[in-house]
Amino acid sequence: MVANDQQLLARWSGSITDPALSPMEFYDIVEHKITESGIHGISFSTFTRREGGCFSPFRIYLRIRLDEFFFDVCAFVSGRSFVVSYWLHIDCFGIVDLLAEIPGIGFLIENTSRPATYYSIDFVEHFQREVHKAILQVVDELSEISGGERLPPEARPPIWEQLW
Repeated sequence: MVANDQQLLARWSGSITDPALSPMEFYDIVEHKITESGIHGISFSTFTRREGGCFSPFRIYLRIRLDEFFFDVCAFVSGRSFVVSYWLHIDCFGIVDLLAEIPGIGFLIENTSRPATYYSIDFVEHFQREVHKAILQVVDELSEISGGERLPPEARPPIWEQLW
């Protein structure tokens, strides 16, 4: 579920058969791989969120942030599968966003305060491609080590949500 102050831009999921690692080890490998991309300003952190209701166990997630864009990466073991997913979000917060909800005024604010530009779209797509590529490389390397198959071509691209 996406919080009201975030907009979902893209998502992806895949799995690896029988890798011998924990989610935290996976996050460390992904962080190292993304750091190798050389994009400046990326920060990494972990956070916990409950699996379901208030009495359900907590899961640890990796957050990869660049400016207002961030990935929440999830990794967990389910039977013989190691499931990996991510959700790419943009922070949407502040008075501008509150005023943007008002009919008529919202249209003006959205089209004058932060209009989509070639640069802004290219920027988020570049960040997304680099993180996605790094995660796929880690998944491929771990699949090879565990003797499993690589993800098929149809399982590799992310699912883009509506932009702007």
